[in-house]
Amino acid sequence: MPELNIGGNKIYYRENKGHSIPVIFIHGAGGNGSLWGYVLKNLKGIHAIAPDLPWHGESSGNPFGEISSYADFVHQFITEKGIEKCVLAGHSMGGAITLELAVKEKPYLKGIVLISTGAKLRVSPLVFESLSNLESHIDEFTSFLLKDENLKSLMKDALLKSGAGVLKADFTACNRFDLMEKISEIKIPALILCGDNDFMTPLKYSEYMHEKIKNSRLVPVSGAGHMLMLEAPELVAEEITFFIRDLNA
Repeated sequence: MPELNIGGNKIYYRENKGHSIPVIFIHGAGGNGSLWGYVLKNLKGIHAIAPDLPWHGESSGNPFGEISSYADFVHQFITEKGIEKCVLAGHSMGGAITLELAVKEKPYLKGIVLISTGAKLRVSPLVFESLSNLESHIDEFTSFLLKDENLKSLMKDALLKSGAGVLKADFTACNRFDLMEKISEIKIPALILCGDNDFMTPLKYSEYMHEKIKNSRLVPVSGAGHMLMLEAPELVAEEITFFIRDLNA
């Protein structure tokens, strides 16, 4: 995988060249860029970049306890890559990072894709308690997220690679995040995707974002849960492709 040096840390990323404006995919808590793999395979002609956040996946560094710090990192990543304009696509915590940059009106940001996320993310105390012994709870946690055994294995590997320390920092960042009063300031186009069986970031979260972000489109996905990019990668890729084409029209 290619890498960038950002703040003395090696940051690894996946990149599929294409003819479109770059789409930068930001993973969720405890994940890494590999979880976007099925979506990237289904994107045709789209320039896609999926980094591992610091201390996630193959990247070095330290996790952050604030969404704003992750947003600052993504800004640095975009700057170091020399990207002049792009779209951000974020899942769950990655969606919070995306919203953080969108409300700051970064000039390079031409659109956002919000997947299984919300303007406010609260984490159950039971989740934090489970981190005291991650390995004993990992099967329960992945079974809560996914039903397919192959997908559960992929998710399990990502979470165990990050470890309990990273997950605690990520969930702490999510728990502190709240932009409910600010997202109405977002003027750029937004595509909002959410499964109607998502128990972590329920459909009502996406409906709220759709209501507040005037230039937005909401696509509920029937029967899907929280890990939309793993459960319905073809649909996610198709909707993002349409979104990019509309931006370029």
